[in-house]
Amino acid sequence: MHTKRRWVVLLMVLLCACDHSGRRESAPEIFTINRESEVAGEAYEVIYSLYLPTDNSRLFEGTGANFIPEILIPTEKIPLYEDPEQIAQLLGALGVDMSYCRLFERLPEAAGFYFQIEMLADKLGLPDEMFEKYSGNLEDYFSDPDSLTGLINGVYSDTDRYFRESDRESLASLSLMGGWIETMFIAVNIYRKRAIIDMGNRILQQKYALNSLVGLLGNFQESLTIRRNIHLLNELRGLYDQMEILYEPQGFQINPEEKKFHASVSGIICAPGTLDSICETVMRIRDEIIR
Repeated sequence: MHTKRRWVVLLMVLLCACDHSGRRESAPEIFTINRESEVAGEAYEVIYSLYLPTDNSRLFEGTGANFIPEILIPTEKIPLYEDPEQIAQLLGALGVDMSYCRLFERLPEAAGFYFQIEMLADKLGLPDEMFEKYSGNLEDYFSDPDSLTGLINGVYSDTDRYFRESDRESLASLSLMGGWIETMFIAVNIYRKRAIIDMGNRILQQKYALNSLVGLLGNFQESLTIRRNIHLLNELRGLYDQMEILYEPQGFQINPEEKKFHASVSGIICAPGTLDSICETVMRIRDEIIR
């Protein structure tokens, strides 16, 4: 079921990539990228179907933004969480914060988030051995960004596998959502606080990952938390439906194993204010799920 859903999303991406006519004239107000601009010529990596909460942390790479410590989750709030579904969301969000710290080599801050992740994992009943295999070399992991990347990927791969093998897939999907919203929250802050236009463009291209995430959560609607999350995400998806991204067919490459594609943007069609509305909604959703 999940594989079929993901390939439907991929088909939508391909149709958008090839559709360079028709709807362009129907939009009353449009924003288009000049083909001579830097944005038009740059190839982007776009994730169209998420697997781990930390997948989207690559969104911050190569933007020239500085580290913004005040936007990260305050560690003093983390021990207050007790509800398993809220903890799962927070677990995904902390993985993104940890990855964000790793990107800027803020290794002490990353270490602080790691120990909070361990605490939350214990509350969810995750096996101790998932973390014990890293405990003997923690100093090595937190002294080298590349080694830390391996630790982050290992912890979240193991966590996702445990959720699925123990029939707790709904927690895996909530962790995925928590990570995606935290990624978007950081991206919105970078866009607003640093006025980085490229980050705004990357935010718009999250349209496909959002569709995939909503489809995944739809498999677990017996959960009140997930139904509430779907309602919030559908509001955001309504804003994304008001815009369209056009990609150059030349150089369009798909990597189905990693659920991503590389392409150059030829134009973005949306009403003025759409990006600002998306940013406002992301901030509100983040406040809803990470209180």
